[in-house]
Amino acid sequence: AAAAQQALGRHEWPADAEIAVRIGVHVGDAERHDGGWVGLDVHRAARVASAGHGGQILLSEAVKVLVTDGLPEELELRDLGEHRLKDLDRAERLHQLVAPGMRREFPSLRTLERTPHNLPIQATSFVGRHDELSALTELLHSSRLITVTGVGGSGKTRLALQAVAALVPEVDAAWFIQLGAITDPDLVDGALLDALGLAQRSGATPREATLNHLSGSRALILLDNCEHLIDATADLAAAILARAPDVTVVATSRELLGVSGEVVFGLRSLTLPKGDREIDVETLAQYDAIRLFTERAAAVQPGFRLSSQNAKAVAEICQRLDGMPLALELAAPRLRAFSPEKIATLLDQRFRLLTGGSRTAVPRHQTLTATIDWSYRLLTETEQAFFNSLSVFHGGFTFDGAVAVCTDEQVGELEVLDLLQALVDKSLVAAESDGGEVRYRLLETVRQFARQRLDVAGRAEDTQRRHARYYRDLAGEASRHAVGPEELGWHRQVRAESDNLRQAMTWWLEAAEPVTTLQMAIAFARFSRWSEALSWIERALDAARDDVDRLLRARALVAHAKLLDDAGELDQALEDIDRAIELFRDLDAEGAGHTLRGRFGFADAFIVRAVLLFHHGRAGPNNEIFTELVQEGLEVARRLGDGLIIASALGNLAHHMDPKGDPDHGRQLFDEAVAATRALGSDLMMAGLQQQRAYFEFQSGDLKASRDAWRAAIRHAEHAEQGGMTLLYRAYLAAVEVELGMDAYDEFVANARAVFSDPDVRETAWVSQSLLAFCAGIDASRGDWERVAVAAGAS
Repeated sequence: AAAAQQALGRHEWPADAEIAVRIGVHVGDAERHDGGWVGLDVHRAARVASAGHGGQILLSEAVKVLVTDGLPEELELRDLGEHRLKDLDRAERLHQLVAPGMRREFPSLRTLERTPHNLPIQATSFVGRHDELSALTELLHSSRLITVTGVGGSGKTRLALQAVAALVPEVDAAWFIQLGAITDPDLVDGALLDALGLAQRSGATPREATLNHLSGSRALILLDNCEHLIDATADLAAAILARAPDVTVVATSRELLGVSGEVVFGLRSLTLPKGDREIDVETLAQYDAIRLFTERAAAVQPGFRLSSQNAKAVAEICQRLDGMPLALELAAPRLRAFSPEKIATLLDQRFRLLTGGSRTAVPRHQTLTATIDWSYRLLTETEQAFFNSLSVFHGGFTFDGAVAVCTDEQVGELEVLDLLQALVDKSLVAAESDGGEVRYRLLETVRQFARQRLDVAGRAEDTQRRHARYYRDLAGEASRHAVGPEELGWHRQVRAESDNLRQAMTWWLEAAEPVTTLQMAIAFARFSRWSEALSWIERALDAARDDVDRLLRARALVAHAKLLDDAGELDQALEDIDRAIELFRDLDAEGAGHTLRGRFGFADAFIVRAVLLFHHGRAGPNNEIFTELVQEGLEVARRLGDGLIIASALGNLAHHMDPKGDPDHGRQLFDEAVAATRALGSDLMMAGLQQQRAYFEFQSGDLKASRDAWRAAIRHAEHAEQGGMTLLYRAYLAAVEVELGMDAYDEFVANARAVFSDPDVRETAWVSQSLLAFCAGIDASRGDWERVAVAAGAS
C-alpha cells in the first residue's frame, strides 16, 4: 500500500492533473465468488477505505496488531482513535500509515464522529439489501420526505438507519427519533426536541423551538415507527418541509403519512430461492434471507455453516418465513436446541416457536405475535373482520376473489375496495402486478395470525365455504377455456390460483362432497403436473364410490387413464379406458349424446385407448386396431361437433402412420389437423401438433421439414408460455441441426440439461425416454460409443 502511494505521488500526470487514491487495509475471512471476493470483512475493508481521503492509507486495528512487531523503520503508524463506520455494528480503531514521500496531514476522517448525531450502534451486522440501500440512499439525495413502508418485522428501521448513516458525512447533523414507545400524539414534537438536545424556551412551543433550530441546517431526521401516531407525525413532517428547506425527513411506518411531496419506499421480504428446486450451496448462499439466517445462526451456534446437508432445511425455513428479517432473527436462536430440519417441521406453530427475542428490543419485536398484533390493533373493527377473512386465501387473491369470499353481514361488497386499499396502505396486504391483473397477498406469517383471529371470531367455516364455492366455479370455467383463444389467460390464472384450488379441493373432500371434488380434480388435471393430478383424481374416485353419475365417472376414468399412461401404468390405464368407453356407449344409446361433448369425453376415449395400445406395443404404425379406434373417435367427435378432438384425432392418425410407407398421406393428414387446430385458436394444441409433425418428418428422413416443424413448435410453445416444453423442443431442434451437419451439439447438451433440471417436464416418463434416445443417436453420429451405451441404457 505504501509503495503504491509513493509511486502515485512520483508519477507525472498530464495537464497538471493530480490523482489522489485512498487505501483501506483490513484482515479477515473472505470467500471467492464469481471472480471476486465477498464476505463481511471484505465489506469492512471497503468501509475503512471510505473513511479516508485521497492519498491516505488507513489500517484497521486487526492489521495494526499483526504488523506492529515487523513494521519497517521507514513506515510509521499514527493512532487516529475509534471511529464509527457506516456499518453501524461496532466502532473501529483506525490507524494511518505514513511513509517517506507521502502526505501526512489530512482533514478529519469521513466517519460518523465528524457530524453531530444520535444514531445507535447496532449489535449485529447489516446483511443484504444492497440494492434497496443503494436506491434509498439515492432517494435521500433527491427527495425531502421518504416514507419506508413494509409489514412489521421487514427491517424498515434497520435499512433507514443504514441509509442515513451512509450520508452522515455529507450533512450538518442526523437525528433518530423513536416513536414506538410514545402513545400520546401531543408528545411527538417533544420527542424531536429532546433528540436535538434542545431545552424548550419560555414562551415557545416545542414545534417552534425545533423549527427555529432546524431552519438553515442541512440535517437528516429519521422518524421511526409512525403508524400509531400517523396524524401527528404527518403534521410535524409537513411543518419541517415548509420551514426548513434543507432538511430531509425519513419516516418508517406501516402506513403512508399522506403528506404532499411524500415519496414511498416499499420494502419487501429479503430475496429468496423460489419453488422447490434444488440449488447448490454456493448459489443458495447469495440470497439475502439465507445469508441473514446463516449469519445469525453462526452467532448463536459457533461453527454453524450452510452445507449440502442442511441447505434444504435452511431454504425451507427462509421460504416459509417469507424472508421476513424479524422472523429469521427469532428463528436462528432455536438452533441452540433444534436442528434446522426440526425447526422447519415446527413452523406450523411459528407463533409459539418464534419468541424470545432480545430483552432490550421494544416489546413488539420480542415475539412474532406481538409484532403483527401491533399493526392489527390499529385497524378498525370492520378492517379487522375483512383482514381476518382474507386468511382463507392461499398464495394470493384477486379483487374479484376478495369480493366473492369476504363479503358477509359485517363486510359489504361496496366496502371491499376501500378496505383492501386501507390494508395495502397499512402494509398488511401486498399488491403485486406483472403487467396484468393486480394480485394481493398476505405474508404466510401474517396469514396465519389472521386465521387464528378468524377462528376465534367463529367465522371460519362460512368464509371457507364461500372460498370453496368460488374456486369450484373458477375451476369449471377454466376447464371450458383450457384450449382455445383465451387459453393463455386462463392458464396464467390457474397457475396463480393453484394453491387456492388445492385448498378448495381439500375442503370439498373433507366436506364429503365427492362429486364436486371429482369435477374440480378433472378440471385441475388439465393444468397441473400429472403426478399431482393423478393423486387428486384417485382420492376423489376413492371417496366417490357409487355416489357419482355415469357421465362424470366416465370422464374421470378417461382423465385417470391419460395420467396413468404418463406414469407408465398401462394395464390399469387400459382397464379404465375400456370401462369409460362402455359407460359412454350406454349413455349414447340412451340418447344422451348432447351431454357427451367435451374434454375427457366420449370421442377422446377412443383416441386415448389407441395411444395406450401403441405404448403397450399392441398397435404399431399403420396398425388396423389403432387406425380403427382413432377413426371411431373422429366420427364421434364430428357427430358431437367436438373440434378439439377432431384436431387431436387427425394429428394422432398422421403421427402414428409409418413415415416410410406413405409419407404424403401422413402430410395430408397433418395439413388437415393444422387447419382444424388453427380454427381452435390454440397455441397449446398447435405446439403439440407441430411436435408430432417434427417427429414424423425426422423419421421420414426429411430433416429440413423436421427442423421447420420444431421451429414452429417452439414458436407456439413460447406464445403459450410453456417454458419446460420450449426447452424440450429447443433440444430436439438442436439434435436435428446436428444431423444436418450444423454446429449445434453444445446447444443440444445445454437445453437437454435444462430439461432434466425442470421437474415439470422431467417427471413425464416419455419426455425423459425420448430425449435420452435422441442423446444416444447424436452420440452415435459422433462416434462416442460409451456415451451411446449410457444414454441408450438410460432410455
